[in-house]
Amino acid sequence: MTTRALLGNNEAGAPWFADFGSFRTVITVPEIQVQTDNRNRISPRHFDPVARTGASDHWPVAMDLIRRN
Repeated sequence: MTTRALLGNNEAGAPWFADFGSFRTVITVPEIQVQTDNRNRISPRHFDPVARTGASDHWPVAMDLIRRN
């Protein structure tokens, strides 16, 4: 998901490194981004260009970056 330069043990890497433990999905508006089926399973709500709702075909993700000392 990232370049090797963002590995924490790469001393010659980028000035930032990825905190892989912080990787998470980002659901800021569940009623718009999440749907539940008839068996109560949760999945991303497909994007509807007319209604301008949904989360495409995946949930957005985030990961923190930490500045090297």
